[in-house]
Amino acid sequence: MGKEETEDLHQNQYSGNHNVLSVESKSLLLLLISAICYSFMSCFVKLATAAGLPSTELVLIRAVVQGSVVIIGMFWYTVNDSKLPRTSGGSGATDGNEEGGKLLLIHRPFGVGKRVQKLVIARGMAGSFGFVSNYYTVSALPLGDAMTLLSLNPVVTIALAAIFLGESIHFTHMFSAATSIIGSVLIARPSFLFGRSDDYNATSYNPLGYVTALLGSCFQAVTILLIRAAGKSGVHTLQLLFSWSVFGALTSILLGLLLPIARDHLHASGDDTYEKNNRFHFPESTESWGYVFAIIVIGAVGHFLMNYAGRKAPAGLASLVRCSSILFSYALEIFVFGQIPTKTTVIGVSLIVVSLGVIASQQRQQQQKINDTKRQKSSPSKITAPLVEKNARDDVENRRTVGMQQYQQNVSDYGSTEAVTETQALLHKK
Repeated sequence: MGKEETEDLHQNQYSGNHNVLSVESKSLLLLLISAICYSFMSCFVKLATAAGLPSTELVLIRAVVQGSVVIIGMFWYTVNDSKLPRTSGGSGATDGNEEGGKLLLIHRPFGVGKRVQKLVIARGMAGSFGFVSNYYTVSALPLGDAMTLLSLNPVVTIALAAIFLGESIHFTHMFSAATSIIGSVLIARPSFLFGRSDDYNATSYNPLGYVTALLGSCFQAVTILLIRAAGKSGVHTLQLLFSWSVFGALTSILLGLLLPIARDHLHASGDDTYEKNNRFHFPESTESWGYVFAIIVIGAVGHFLMNYAGRKAPAGLASLVRCSSILFSYALEIFVFGQIPTKTTVIGVSLIVVSLGVIASQQRQQQQKINDTKRQKSSPSKITAPLVEKNARDDVENRRTVGMQQYQQNVSDYGSTEAVTETQALLHKK
């Protein structure tokens, strides 16, 4: 068992503090922090792409740097391998890096066992495919349309979690999902509901984007489910991060290098602006390097929290909390990019806040039930333990007293030998 799993067991044990948050509540709180980090990261991505850096290059840089840090961590943390014999030292089937059935994560970067490895690899692939779908959706549709359709993933996640993970569907979950989606629609103001704005660019519109948007929602839902399933199987957070780094880097290289070549071959546009904004190149200014650094640091923190906490929180609730990122993203749109909010966006923000409030209220009630159960289990045991011990001593003493009285009676009735036999039989019945 790795250090992380050991910490989880200590968190689940009762320590005498009835007000401590449960692991699930802590995980949802960490997911909320992750959503805030992703909102800030998206803000810096927008600034970086406006400075001329392609988004695929930004993903590649982040995947390479994050993967390098993860590999270093894999030389420190260990994982159990049931196939390894336990040894008391460095001899036997295990070497100096393997002791007592454990080995370093670097030896099993995708997990231990075929089932776990399939989960970890599938998580990396689903995350990378989700990025592909999201990237094409944003480039093919108006931003409002893309944000609205991509925000449908909580409904998909709740349904899939009920089918594959056996998670129960509560009314509060569906209510929160509905209010969150309606809020996202009112914030994003998609053109298929609110009409096309005056600055709508018809040349960038592609109906295929609606297909990739729905696929993107499904991939996001599958990613959350796989993280949760991997957590139940004891997968380490670093293994999940490594899987995304590998497949994220491969996907960004595929999109960033091969697709522009194919587009140039098909269209032969020769547009210098296109060449500058879609070809990989080093940042040309200190400001651009600052954006890249912020994307790497904030993105790594948000990604770690999502994978760490997503293993411990129910998938449906996790997707609902993650969907709150649109709220923080819009706040940054106002304060950083100077966007003026409308009445519908204010209503949309309010609905998302209500959605988060419902989830928080449900978790508070659940936490209260857990605390009450702990009080009932702990307090009586502390009070009655001495009484139980005293009653046991009294019972033994009573049995001895009754036995001696019966023995004396039997001596007078049967004699010595018969008295002992009869008394033993009566005590055995008692």
